[in-house]
Amino acid sequence: MLSLQVRLPPEASRGIARLIASGRYKSVDEVLTAATRQLVAVEEKEATIEPVPVRLTAQIEWSDGQCCAYCPELDLATARDTEGEALTDLAEMAVEYAEDYLEDLAFYAKSPNRAEHLPFILAVAECTTDVYDVEGVREEFVRILRGKTKMTL
Repeated sequence: MLSLQVRLPPEASRGIARLIASGRYKSVDEVLTAATRQLVAVEEKEATIEPVPVRLTAQIEWSDGQCCAYCPELDLATARDTEGEALTDLAEMAVEYAEDYLEDLAFYAKSPNRAEHLPFILAVAECTTDVYDVEGVREEFVRILRGKTKMTL
């Protein structure tokens, strides 16, 4: 049997002795195993990142016979003759912006007025396969307009 001797600070030695004396643990090995498990659990808990739903909004208003669509999270706006055209154009703009953003991530991520867009950009990128495939993003805008709620990507 291999024996490892470790010199512990006096307060640690006293703490281990108290735990063994309390009857909760039978040996120093059990105390160290329990402490290691607790440390691993704490580290895993701190390392756990809970995904936060990302919400984009399509705000629609009519002005001078045109439908204006605005996405405040990405600061994108468009105006078209119909709601459908406006939503399609807004979705195309979101996808194109996402493509540009990801191509020059270092620039956009450091920009004071664009850095906060990154979670939304990643969500848009997950909805589409390429810049011409805007249907997934457009459908999310349409779905949330019907429910008058924010969309979750």
